[in-house]
Amino acid sequence: MTTDIRFQPNPSRTALNGSVLYEVDMTDGYASGVSVIDWLLDGDPSIRWQALNDLVSAPADDVAAERACVEHEGWGARLLAAAGPDGL
Repeated sequence: MTTDIRFQPNPSRTALNGSVLYEVDMTDGYASGVSVIDWLLDGDPSIRWQALNDLVSAPADDVAAERACVEHEGWGARLLAAAGPDGL
């Protein structure tokens, strides 16, 4: 299945640094017009952790709990599992 993803600027929404935020429109089961934040939070724990910390300003306990998941789930877990005894 292919995913058609379109990012469109939304000038009425800006980030803290003043840059324009984008809306994402995905046609593979996501509701049309789902926000980029929601899309990021629906992803891998490593992405969720960063989005919670950097974009949502979630409480520190929530950020820490999500960061703890990175070691055991998703890309972070796969990367750690592939490391040798010397860490490489």
